[in-house]
Amino acid sequence: MARQIVIRNTTPDDVAGMDKLSQLVYNYDHFSRVDEFLSQIRIFPEGQFVALDISTPDAPQVVGYTASMRLSFDPARPRFKSWADETGYG
Repeated sequence: MARQIVIRNTTPDDVAGMDKLSQLVYNYDHFSRVDEFLSQIRIFPEGQFVALDISTPDAPQVVGYTASMRLSFDPARPRFKSWADETGYG
């Protein structure tokens, strides 16, 4: 059976699946990124996308996602202090 993949803007309902995928891909189990994902959706919802496999028995299943952040840029100051400071911890 061919997979049916749908790409759309991310919603809070997708976050648990995104966190599960992140743990699988990045091989961590000591923290959750749920709060970061929710923050990204709240701050810049039009820049967040999710890929869903709608052909699985437990559909929809998150099989990919992107995250975009809008950052202010001022050439007079250093670009990054730290990732956490620049992004407001996610």
